[in-house]
Amino acid sequence: MKSFAHLRVAALAAGVMPAGLRSVIQQLWDGIETGTTLTDEFLWFWDTDDHKGTISQILMHRCYMDSDSPNDRGCPLQIVRYARGIPGFFEEYAAGGLHDYEEESFMVNAGAYLGVVSHHVADLHTPVHVGCRLPMSTVGYKTRQGFHSRVEADLDYTARTVASIKPYVPSSIVLSDEAFLAVAQRMYEEFYLKLPTVYGPPTSRDVRTQFFQDCVSCAAKVTADVWTTVFAMLSPRAAALLGG
Repeated sequence: MKSFAHLRVAALAAGVMPAGLRSVIQQLWDGIETGTTLTDEFLWFWDTDDHKGTISQILMHRCYMDSDSPNDRGCPLQIVRYARGIPGFFEEYAAGGLHDYEEESFMVNAGAYLGVVSHHVADLHTPVHVGCRLPMSTVGYKTRQGFHSRVEADLDYTARTVASIKPYVPSSIVLSDEAFLAVAQRMYEEFYLKLPTVYGPPTSRDVRTQFFQDCVSCAAKVTADVWTTVFAMLSPRAAALLGG
């Protein structure tokens, strides 16, 4: 999904946060924007020694549900890794640690972490990020790269058309690999496998936009849920940094 669409997802999520948390998001917005617009080319592969006890390269921005390799499913791992780590960052600063951070730089970095989470949630709701085995002949393209770009361009356009996801009310959710793998599986079944229907025969932009609106809305809802969960994990001392 292109950077504009990622940022639009974050803005839609911010629009349904409760009033108190919405003001917190506004404080952190510069950092959120930075993290949210992180390009796919930045750290395309994630080197880690945490994945099943081995050092391996994992596709950070993808979760191919039709791949047999767990290394093709790094996106849920990234969402969980960053979301679970953010409260610790707040706690350490609140306890007087992180001496290299002035308040302004802390807020920018805290927002950036939330933005990175939003970026990966948006990736997880991009149909061509959750599957890789459709024959290109079924969608009218010669190369997967060209088709991938077409889908992301249509998602980018669609994101501009979604005005709001109200009256959605975000809630705390379970931050686990399994929970986000379930999200990817839903996207795979309900969107990726239906791409030949949308792109095989010639279709209008209106048809494609209608098809992708749920991807954008769901990404914003999950982002709002994850942000809500992260803030709920803060201790009173850490929440006080944000006026909470």
